[in-house]
Amino acid sequence: METPANLFSLFLESLGGRTSRFCEQLSDSVVLDTPITGKAVGRLQSEDALNRLSAWFRDYNARLEYGRTVAGSDGYAAAEGKAFLQLDGWDVGVPLAVAMDLNPSQKLTGFRLYHTLWPVKHAHTLRGPLFDSERATLPKDVADYHHALENGDAAKAAGLFESDGTVREPSGGISGGRETPLSRFFEWAFQAGGVSLHYHRLVDSGSHVAAEYTCYRWANKEIPPQAGMEFWDRSDSGLFRAVRIYDDVEQPS
Repeated sequence: METPANLFSLFLESLGGRTSRFCEQLSDSVVLDTPITGKAVGRLQSEDALNRLSAWFRDYNARLEYGRTVAGSDGYAAAEGKAFLQLDGWDVGVPLAVAMDLNPSQKLTGFRLYHTLWPVKHAHTLRGPLFDSERATLPKDVADYHHALENGDAAKAAGLFESDGTVREPSGGISGGRETPLSRFFEWAFQAGGVSLHYHRLVDSGSHVAAEYTCYRWANKEIPPQAGMEFWDRSDSGLFRAVRIYDDVEQPS
């Protein structure tokens, strides 16, 4: 049986064209969903979607980089990586994340890929919600972060981070760190109001947390519900060291 970390490595391998080993890990009832191919139900549809997804990444001569896997004890796991796409003669890094649902045999029953298409299309691509009414129970620090986002409270949001904490946006831009206070990022993000999310699935390893969400309001405006994923790194103090966001949501004007 493959571990979640190995499954993610096989997925990255499949994006390079070697899909067979990853396809062997799909259950007959698997549901696969990606920004490129949409939703596929069952193994045959998912294998076809995976081949089309692999062709898309190979069209950009993608170089894939493994990041980190966060696994729980309930058959749910998340992982991060990066694809370097050749665009106009440049290698452009596109952060990507996956969520995996595993049965007791460690076969995939669900696989969801998250990344922005902004670097390729120079426009945001609406991706509808992937969950209905399911809600995750949030640990206190993530719940505090969630409330700060919803209330547009820049000071509270920044206060949940270490002094050199960072937020990485979907296209890879990093705000905060030692040079620039993270509060400036949140003040910009909340200039017209907060961001409202429903969190659906969550995995918490202690030092790392990952969750899938639906964003449905930003800047006090209802927006089409859109899927996303978020990762948090905790420091020894209990504050956040970093947050990384994976979605294609456009800030309302």
